[in-house]
Amino acid sequence: MTWKQRATVSVAILSVGAGGWGCKSKNDPPIVVNPTLTSVAVTGNSTVQVGQQTQLTARANMSDGSSANVTASAWASSDQSKATISPTGLVSGVAAGPTNITAIYQGMTSANFPLQVTSASIVADFTVTPDAGSGVTGSQCGVSQTGGSNTLKCMFDASVSIPSSGITSYAWEIPVGGATFSGNPKQDVLLTCGVGSFAGASGSTDKPVKLTITTATGSATVTKTVTFVKAGAC
Repeated sequence: MTWKQRATVSVAILSVGAGGWGCKSKNDPPIVVNPTLTSVAVTGNSTVQVGQQTQLTARANMSDGSSANVTASAWASSDQSKATISPTGLVSGVAAGPTNITAIYQGMTSANFPLQVTSASIVADFTVTPDAGSGVTGSQCGVSQTGGSNTLKCMFDASVSIPSSGITSYAWEIPVGGATFSGNPKQDVLLTCGVGSFAGASGSTDKPVKLTITTATGSATVTKTVTFVKAGAC
């Protein structure tokens, strides 16, 4: 066989192979290899306060280097007495302490995501409402009656940023002579004409009113300046 004959046979074999005997040519479609799941990762805030919520995110990492958001998958909390988590990755703080969060996607579980639940921050506040018959408005407190020892009242109403069931005590400091307390947490402060700051001529005075709220996990204090008004001599 001459070199020309050998060349012809070789070309024929390659040609037949390219036409359908399984040998790949540049005209054949590319072979697609689907990427596989390599890991699931959880990201987000690693702390949440009791009574608050935080959103976590889960991502699926693939063998080709790509990733996808798979937050809407299965979730688990190792200690649901500390925190729970919804199917959408929303964590709710239940009680102070640690727990581990995991996401499960296509049968693969993420590494533990450590989550610390912290005690709720306590923020105390109060409002002042004058008695309807006192003749004063807004956040003032006062006595408008004249003569005798007529008594009116204003309402000091406490509020706090945690459930009231967690409160152990309210402590008020209202530096106005003749003030007495009734009720808790709403203090009806009785202001008696002719006693302490309400003796003498009419006028007004600014006094600091202090409230301390104590809970099982701590306490908070707020001080506000309140205008006490005496509309007439007592």
